Amino acid sequence: MIITASKKTYLEKVSHRGIISALAFDQRGALKRMMAAHQEAEPRV
Repeated sequence: MIITASKKTYLEKVSHRGIISALAFDQRGALKRMMAAHQEAEPRV
């Protein structure tokens, strides 16, 4: 993978000691409930 000088600079700005942290939440249940409120029939796959 090629990392340009500018990409390296930006990665250093968002990382702490070379570590990038991320947090994700699973919102599928909330999305399904919200969509179900506006549907007449159960969704099919």
